[in-house]
Amino acid sequence: MILLAISSCMSQFSLAEQPVHVKVREIPPKKYQSENPVYSPEHIRELEIKAAQGDPSAQSSLATCYGRGNGIAKDYDKAFYWAEKAAQQNDPHAYFTLFTCYYQGFGCQKDIQRAIESLEKGASSGDADCQYNLAYFTYHGKLGIKKDMEKALELARQSSRQGHADALKFLSLAYINGERVERNVPLALKYLEQAAKESKDPEYYTEMGNFYLLLCKKDNPLASMEKAEQCFSHAAKMGNVQAAKKYAQIQQLRTDASQWKQQMQPGDRDALLRLGQLYIHGVEGAPLDKKEGYRLILEAANLDSPKAQYLLGKAYESGNDVKKDAEQAVRWLWKSAAQHHAGAQNELGLLYIQGEGVERNEHAAFEYWKASAMQNHPVASIISRAFTCRDWA
Repeated sequence: MILLAISSCMSQFSLAEQPVHVKVREIPPKKYQSENPVYSPEHIRELEIKAAQGDPSAQSSLATCYGRGNGIAKDYDKAFYWAEKAAQQNDPHAYFTLFTCYYQGFGCQKDIQRAIESLEKGASSGDADCQYNLAYFTYHGKLGIKKDMEKALELARQSSRQGHADALKFLSLAYINGERVERNVPLALKYLEQAAKESKDPEYYTEMGNFYLLLCKKDNPLASMEKAEQCFSHAAKMGNVQAAKKYAQIQQLRTDASQWKQQMQPGDRDALLRLGQLYIHGVEGAPLDKKEGYRLILEAANLDSPKAQYLLGKAYESGNDVKKDAEQAVRWLWKSAAQHHAGAQNELGLLYIQGEGVERNEHAAFEYWKASAMQNHPVASIISRAFTCRDWA
């Protein structure tokens, strides 16, 4: 089909129980991504003969060839002429070529109303391209079409059943957003994986790798760095530059971790801490192995690393990376603060003023904030100044 030249846009979607907002490219309407054969001069002559004889399928195919310059020089006038002939016989695939001609003014006067009519006829006749494009415009309420998300989703489903890659990705984003459907991350990933396989487009594998990285950040059991790595590797082999960079980052991370482990001396708490952080921070915040990372930080904390003790305390306090445990949080923060770690002192001040994991004690809170402020901790400095006029006697 004739390729629609429509600019890419940006949208937001969120994943998992706690929404994480990321910007991704919308799926602009475009042609169906099946691989079209390159027609030889013999094939073109055969299509011309059949088209002249009134064969609607040949007429539609010939319109496509003229529109795309497939085996013959581009000629939009002839593309429109043969598409119109085929559409008169209700050939489903002719309608998308007609839509493109009317939409762009190729071989005819630009006419958005007729473009929409062609799209609607093609969609009702079962053409996957028309179904997807109509779903797109209906979902976003464009070209004067009334916005109707439920109708758009049904059109996308119809198109996806024919293996339309963009329709599959459209459904993937819908299930991630949870708009008019229940949010379903496993189903979203299933649709995206199918889109990648159907399209043979490295961009889909790259985006799937990005999905897995995002899920890794949220500790989603569906994801792992290995899955992201596989997607990036596949896309990189297909020539995607972004995927190649991501794959190289992960490989370098694994190499660095392996080398650090080999070079690390027994009892080196600083090396244990650095390696632990490397595992936790990973690539773009997606951990390489969070469990191993905290095991190494715990080992460093037991060797009296004040920063490792502070990080453990913070982790237990928030419950984001390990199971929330107020007592463990206070225990490790005390150990770190005893070694004059400003961050731990500031955190203890917050815990004492809130009475979390310890009995509420304003005087103790102020003393910890004052100690932290003396080391120029920005938050503690502000808080301690606000409390200097209080009577702590």
